[in-house]
Amino acid sequence: MLPGWLEDILEWLREHFWIAFHLVTNTPQPNIPPTTIVPNSRKEKRKQHAMAQRKITKESSSDDFWVLESDIKTHVSYVHDDGKEFIACPVEERRVSKEAWLESHEAHARYIKHGFYKVRHLKVHGRRINDEVELFLMEDGNETPGLRKDLEEKGLTVRLYVPQADKKKYPSPSAKTQPEMSPIDRCIAALKTNIAENEIETDRTTPYALLGDAGMNWETRRKKVLVLIVQESRFKDFFAPPQSEHFTSRGCDYKVFGTYSDDEVHWRCTDEEFMSFFQESRGYYVECMYCDDAKAAEEREQEQERKERKAAKKLRQQQQQQQLATGSQTNSFSALEDQPDAEDEAAEARAEAKRAKEKAKRKAQQARKKAKDEEAETLAADETRKPSTFLLTSRPKKKHNPSSVPRIFGSAGQDDDPAGDESDAEDVDEEGAVCSLQYYGDNIEDMINVIQAAQGERVKIKNLN
Repeated sequence: MLPGWLEDILEWLREHFWIAFHLVTNTPQPNIPPTTIVPNSRKEKRKQHAMAQRKITKESSSDDFWVLESDIKTHVSYVHDDGKEFIACPVEERRVSKEAWLESHEAHARYIKHGFYKVRHLKVHGRRINDEVELFLMEDGNETPGLRKDLEEKGLTVRLYVPQADKKKYPSPSAKTQPEMSPIDRCIAALKTNIAENEIETDRTTPYALLGDAGMNWETRRKKVLVLIVQESRFKDFFAPPQSEHFTSRGCDYKVFGTYSDDEVHWRCTDEEFMSFFQESRGYYVECMYCDDAKAAEEREQEQERKERKAAKKLRQQQQQQQLATGSQTNSFSALEDQPDAEDEAAEARAEAKRAKEKAKRKAQQARKKAKDEEAETLAADETRKPSTFLLTSRPKKKHNPSSVPRIFGSAGQDDDPAGDESDAEDVDEEGAVCSLQYYGDNIEDMINVIQAAQGERVKIKNLN
């Protein structure tokens, strides 16, 4: 005998988990006398005892819910009249919540589908609400043998469980089947789809188009369709008398077999010839080539308008120049001038900026060239300049001092000459008073004054040039 707390744990595990038990025998149940409904488990007895102590005869809920179960662990042996021994399991009632009662049949169907009853010790046979019992179909597709009769003897209403239709979240599609499309309708739908894809790719609508034969694709061995997108005026002119079956685009002549306008496809040939452009093996696929003649016409019109604006602007400029040459009034000049086009103004501004940039570039080049030429001229003048040669004579004093010589000035650089002149002393006689001086400067008088101021009247200068 197990303690009460251990039985509670086992009961909880039995309710929430599947415990697999391999049966020793797989003998089917025979048609034995109906089993007896035995009292519920220990948990139910404790619950009834607690309700009796509190003087509660029924739960607050208006409905009572049970599940009819059998446990292989509580099986009993039964000997038939013919001497054969069978194993039978009594069916018990187990009180459950409303949620478990509602989910009981779904769990029972899942156990049968996946074969869980072959390894599970518990088996569900039906469910009960108050005095009504619903029996479930077992693995063999029948009710539990003898269970209905036993329940009816106890005064219960017994019926077979009938599953209700599942309520889907989304409404089911209409039961009406759509009529199957004919081959010609499939071809038209394929052509419209191809044109719609081209509109998305080019971001241009296709209000009017002529359908022509573009020849053969030698890789696929199928015909190609030329879709010539035209303006409404040319589309109407094509059907104006005298009508023609050909049109020319980019120097090539094409045969027209159909048209496309207002999202409708029309053909001027037989159905067989029209369907010959579509590949049935690929779900009526069509290969198209597009030629946007309407776009080319719009571009030509825009180019013509641009040329007209330029011609008008040139004429206005000529008139303005004539008025300035003849001395006409500025009022008449402003009256003739119109507002220039925004595109022309932008182009003129870019040209003006380019001219100003080139002008500044030329000025910079000329300035650099001029500076370079001046520097070259200065260097050449310094190299070709001839020095002025002077003879300096110094009168000695009465008592001659051999060491006293005229300080003639080994070199006269920029530090000695404020004007930046240069001079070289040559042939200095330490004993006498005569020497020669070469002077490269231009201001000779200043140089002579400097020497006389330094040496006094004892120096005489004679120009040898």
